Amino acid sequence: MESLDWYQGTADAVRQNMQFFRQKADLVLILSGDHLYKMDYQKFINFHLEKQADISIAVSPVFEEQTSEFGVMKLNQNFRISDYLEKPKDPEQRAKMNVSEKVFHQFGLASGGRTHLASMGIYLFNWNVLNELLENTKYEDFGKGVIPFAIQQKKCLWLSL
Repeated sequence: MESLDWYQGTADAVRQNMQFFRQKADLVLILSGDHLYKMDYQKFINFHLEKQADISIAVSPVFEEQTSEFGVMKLNQNFRISDYLEKPKDPEQRAKMNVSEKVFHQFGLASGGRTHLASMGIYLFNWNVLNELLENTKYEDFGKGVIPFAIQQKKCLWLSL
């Protein structure tokens, strides 16, 4: 009640609370507050460190009809995200983000007829990268702004957990 500056999105919420964890760690794990999780974050952290990523995003395979509910991504053979769209509604955009069965197989994922990789809203950032992105941009949401911006200049990787 002390402020009218309600959080405008996930990135805005983290930005407004940076003072509480500034320079406390090398990595920052961001989880959406409206999800329930049962996963081993150590596997995610180990992957991030092993691949020397700047940002890692946990993903899950989804059917094309579900893509309008998630951020979806294209990737290359090195786990690097090459394109990212948040909740694509247009059928052409959704088709553009299709991941082939061969790619699923290459990374040891069972597609089960699913054709896209969706962000789970779980992000792991190197502290300095997160700090730089939030201090130098005004994006209010990770999926709508920070991640699409960051994949152009940072090493953004994905991991299916």
